[in-house]
Amino acid sequence: MKNITLVLFLFSLFAVNACKEKPEPEPTPVVNMEVKFDGCLLLSQTEDGQLIEYTYSTNHRIIEAKFNNKTTEFKYDNDNRIIEIVNGSNVAELTYSNSQIYPDRIEIRDDDILAQYLVIEQKNMQLTKVKTYNNYDSINAEQVLALVYDNQDSLIQMVVDIYDFASKGYYRFIDARNIETDGNPNPLFQSFATLYMNITNPFAYSKLNIIDADLFILGQPSNFNSSYTYNEDDYPLTADINIPGFVKSLEFTYKCAEK
Repeated sequence: MKNITLVLFLFSLFAVNACKEKPEPEPTPVVNMEVKFDGCLLLSQTEDGQLIEYTYSTNHRIIEAKFNNKTTEFKYDNDNRIIEIVNGSNVAELTYSNSQIYPDRIEIRDDDILAQYLVIEQKNMQLTKVKTYNNYDSINAEQVLALVYDNQDSLIQMVVDIYDFASKGYYRFIDARNIETDGNPNPLFQSFATLYMNITNPFAYSKLNIIDADLFILGQPSNFNSSYTYNEDDYPLTADINIPGFVKSLEFTYKCAEK
């Protein structure tokens, strides 16, 4: 069985890498306050000293994210859905069904070679399941993330099942039950672009900030601690999350709508 110190979510290839030739970005990559928007737009996040900065188009879509001197570029269709994510030789192509807001499938290529793909399920505009496949095993997903909601569409349970190639079966790695949130917007879920940049962070999958849960790791009860500070718009300025093997300290800056 894989070691518990593995990254909580095995989307490592979903993180983009070395930069090569880049396409031209959209014009005017700034937040234009003349175009009205509600709430706050995430400008930067710092996680354990690592900075990610976001650049917006005039209609408030994230078109670039800079991390470790590398640039990730996001391309959109006419429905404002991301269809391609580029960082050097790493290219992710996203496909959708009908008018769904989240992609059904993401294929990730490095130097034009399929490295990984994800199959995504959704219902009532909510993510319900994310299956991660390696290109060498198209039968069994290496990892299955499942999300459960209550009648008010609030996230109440999150589980992660990992495929063990030796036993040819799944084991439950994480089970977070009775999830409670603060009712305030989670900046990591501001858009699919911010979710993509935080794809290895389980707390990015909740639209609201998780403050408590009954947590089980490999079937054993585990401690959970979290704390937040907020701006006047109730967006978190800092977040400290601590569970065994997973410690996160984050800081956020925003551009908020004029009142």
